[in-house]
Amino acid sequence: METSLALATDLRVRFITFIEGKILFIHRITKNHPEGYYVLPGGGVDDGETPEIALLREAEEEVNLVITPQRLLFTAIYKGTEATHTQLFYECGVISGELMAGNGIESSPEWQAEFGTHTPVLLDITDISLVTIQPRCAQIYLTKYAENIAASPYITYYDL
Repeated sequence: METSLALATDLRVRFITFIEGKILFIHRITKNHPEGYYVLPGGGVDDGETPEIALLREAEEEVNLVITPQRLLFTAIYKGTEATHTQLFYECGVISGELMAGNGIESSPEWQAEFGTHTPVLLDITDISLVTIQPRCAQIYLTKYAENIAASPYITYYDL
């Protein structure tokens, strides 16, 4: 009998939104990355959620905003040690809310003490190439298309 190792798929969503002409990021500083790095807001898709519903929940939890998904911009698929990860990156507009740390677990002192800080920030398009953005495909995509997201093509990045 042939046995195959099927890796579980971890589905995550991230969103790109502009506020006052700048792109919203989460600045993370951790024990392993004391210099810090940036990620687009988002997170895991819970059981029973659509990616769009996960975006709405994550926006409120991470950055205290109510957003509206506009379109899927790109997908990143990469292999981790225990799972294949798929991240869906959406363009979203802001409906309401005040930009600040949301009510998600990442904002709790206990989480930050163990895993590091998690701070919403706005970066100018010209700063994208000067900072570390994870995953790398997000930095590549934004470096190329941030000035004209509306005209950007849908792309899938594979790192398997």
